[in-house]
Amino acid sequence: MIGIRGVALFGLLLLAACEQKQAPLPQVSAPAAPTASAPASAKPAATASSSATASAADISAGRAKYGTMCAGCHGPKAEGISHYPRLAGQGAAVIETKLAVFRSGRKIGPLSDSMIPIARMLTETEVKQVAAYLGSL
Repeated sequence: MIGIRGVALFGLLLLAACEQKQAPLPQVSAPAAPTASAPASAKPAATASSSATASAADISAGRAKYGTMCAGCHGPKAEGISHYPRLAGQGAAVIETKLAVFRSGRKIGPLSDSMIPIARMLTETEVKQVAAYLGSL
């Protein structure tokens, strides 16, 4: 005989299997590769919403917010831990776009259920600050 826990587990598995596919995330163009005149370690030119327009105060505030809300899963230097992805090197515009999608409640990957409530705790300003910090890495 299957107990209530077995029925509940079966229901959760059934819901997970029936999850609807979501439309793909809008594509953000990758930054241009460094030119011959720029050293290979130079950061690519930033876009209008990236860390190039962010103040040092925004980056500092983003670093603090990242430390309290993100570092536990993504690592202290955004290098990724276990199955949580690396965020360093993705660029501020990409991070802003992904956080906006999570804040809207739309699922875009296997960790969406974890990210949606976390992203919703961030204000619009904090999203920009965290994105600016990550874009500066």
